[in-house]
Amino acid sequence: MKKILFIDNSKPIRLLLYNLFKKDYDVVTVPDSATALYQISEVGKPDVIIIDPSEATNSKDYQFMQYIKNSIVFKHIPIVVLTKDAGNIESLVPKETISMYMEKPFDPVKLRGCIVNLLAS
Repeated sequence: MKKILFIDNSKPIRLLLYNLFKKDYDVVTVPDSATALYQISEVGKPDVIIIDPSEATNSKDYQFMQYIKNSIVFKHIPIVVLTKDAGNIESLVPKETISMYMEKPFDPVKLRGCIVNLLAS
Protein backbone atom coordinates (compact mmCIF):
# COMPACT_ATOMS: atom_id res chain seq x y z
CA MET A 1 0.00 0.00 0.00
CA LYS A 2 1.35 3.43 -0.91
CA LYS A 3 2.18 5.74 1.96
CA ILE A 4 1.28 9.44 2.33
CA LEU A 5 3.01 11.65 4.89
CA PHE A 6 0.94 14.71 5.76
CA ILE A 7 2.48 17.58 7.74
CA ASP A 8 0.22 20.32 9.13
CA ASN A 9 0.02 22.02 12.51
CA SER A 10 -3.80 21.98 12.39
CA LYS A 11 -5.25 18.85 13.97
CA PRO A 12 -8.65 19.23 12.18
CA ILE A 13 -6.89 19.47 8.80
CA ARG A 14 -4.76 16.40 9.62
CA LEU A 15 -7.91 14.49 10.57
CA LEU A 16 -9.67 15.58 7.37
CA LEU A 17 -6.75 14.41 5.23
CA TYR A 18 -6.39 11.18 7.16
CA ASN A 19 -10.06 10.35 6.58
CA LEU A 20 -9.85 11.42 2.93
CA PHE A 21 -7.05 8.97 2.11
CA LYS A 22 -7.17 6.18 4.75
CA LYS A 23 -9.28 3.81 2.67
CA ASP A 24 -6.74 3.46 -0.14
CA TYR A 25 -3.42 4.54 1.38
CA ASP A 26 -1.30 4.19 4.48
CA VAL A 27 -1.57 7.72 5.92
CA VAL A 28 0.78 9.19 8.51
CA THR A 29 -0.12 12.63 9.86
CA VAL A 30 2.25 14.75 11.94
CA PRO A 31 2.15 18.32 13.27
CA ASP A 32 5.64 19.43 12.18
CA SER A 33 8.65 18.60 10.04
CA ALA A 34 10.78 17.45 12.98
CA THR A 35 8.20 14.79 13.80
CA ALA A 36 8.03 13.96 10.09
CA LEU A 37 11.75 13.12 10.03
CA TYR A 38 11.27 10.87 13.04
CA GLN A 39 8.32 9.12 11.36
CA ILE A 40 10.32 8.56 8.18
CA SER A 41 13.06 6.91 10.22
CA GLU A 42 10.53 4.75 12.09
CA VAL A 43 7.99 3.72 9.45
CA GLY A 44 9.93 4.16 6.21
CA LYS A 45 9.83 6.42 3.19
CA PRO A 46 6.50 7.83 2.07
CA ASP A 47 5.45 7.80 -1.57
CA VAL A 48 4.33 11.43 -1.34
CA ILE A 49 4.68 14.24 1.20
CA ILE A 50 1.93 16.82 1.65
CA ILE A 51 3.01 19.81 3.72
CA ASP A 52 1.62 23.14 4.84
CA PRO A 53 4.83 25.06 5.55
CA SER A 54 4.90 27.81 8.13
CA GLU A 55 4.92 31.32 6.75
CA ALA A 56 8.53 32.06 7.76
CA THR A 57 10.81 31.27 4.83
CA ASN A 58 13.64 30.25 7.15
CA SER A 59 11.42 27.81 9.05
CA LYS A 60 12.21 24.17 9.68
CA ASP A 61 9.51 23.27 7.12
CA TYR A 62 11.47 24.87 4.27
CA GLN A 63 14.67 23.29 5.56
CA PHE A 64 12.85 19.94 5.64
CA MET A 65 11.74 20.31 2.00
CA GLN A 66 15.29 21.21 0.95
CA TYR A 67 16.65 18.25 2.90
CA ILE A 68 14.25 15.86 1.14
CA LYS A 69 15.12 17.21 -2.31
CA ASN A 70 18.89 17.26 -1.65
CA SER A 71 18.92 13.72 -0.26
CA ILE A 72 19.99 10.88 -2.54
CA VAL A 73 17.60 8.57 -0.69
CA PHE A 74 14.52 10.84 -0.62
CA LYS A 75 14.80 13.20 -3.62
CA HIS A 76 12.40 11.13 -5.74
CA ILE A 77 9.54 11.66 -3.24
CA PRO A 78 7.02 14.18 -4.61
CA ILE A 79 6.26 17.13 -2.32
CA VAL A 80 2.83 18.76 -2.47
CA VAL A 81 2.50 22.13 -0.73
CA LEU A 82 -0.77 23.38 0.72
CA THR A 83 -0.51 27.11 1.29
CA LYS A 84 -2.49 30.21 2.13
CA ASP A 85 -0.11 32.22 -0.04
CA ALA A 86 -0.07 30.56 -3.48
CA GLY A 87 0.83 33.86 -5.12
CA ASN A 88 4.23 33.85 -3.42
CA ILE A 89 4.95 30.13 -3.33
CA GLU A 90 7.47 30.27 -6.17
CA SER A 91 9.45 32.98 -4.39
CA LEU A 92 9.35 30.99 -1.13
CA VAL A 93 10.11 27.52 -2.46
CA PRO A 94 12.36 26.75 -5.45
CA LYS A 95 10.27 25.37 -8.32
CA GLU A 96 12.28 22.14 -8.52
CA THR A 97 11.58 21.40 -4.85
CA ILE A 98 7.85 20.80 -5.15
CA SER A 99 5.73 18.70 -7.48
CA MET A 100 2.61 20.80 -7.09
CA TYR A 101 0.90 23.26 -4.78
CA MET A 102 -2.67 23.98 -3.84
CA GLU A 103 -4.06 27.07 -2.17
CA LYS A 104 -5.91 26.90 1.14
CA PRO A 105 -8.79 26.66 1.59
CA PHE A 106 -8.64 23.68 -0.75
CA ASP A 107 -11.21 21.36 -2.25
CA PRO A 108 -10.59 17.94 -0.65
CA VAL A 109 -11.97 16.08 -3.66
CA LYS A 110 -9.68 17.98 -6.03
CA LEU A 111 -6.69 17.37 -3.74
CA ARG A 112 -7.49 13.66 -3.60
CA GLY A 113 -7.70 13.49 -7.39
CA CYS A 114 -4.35 15.25 -7.75
CA ILE A 115 -2.66 12.93 -5.25
CA VAL A 116 -4.17 9.81 -6.86
CA ASN A 117 -2.85 10.99 -10.28
CA LEU A 118 0.55 11.87 -8.80
CA LEU A 119 0.89 8.43 -7.19
CA ALA A 120 -0.25 6.67 -10.36
CA SER A 121 2.48 8.26 -12.48
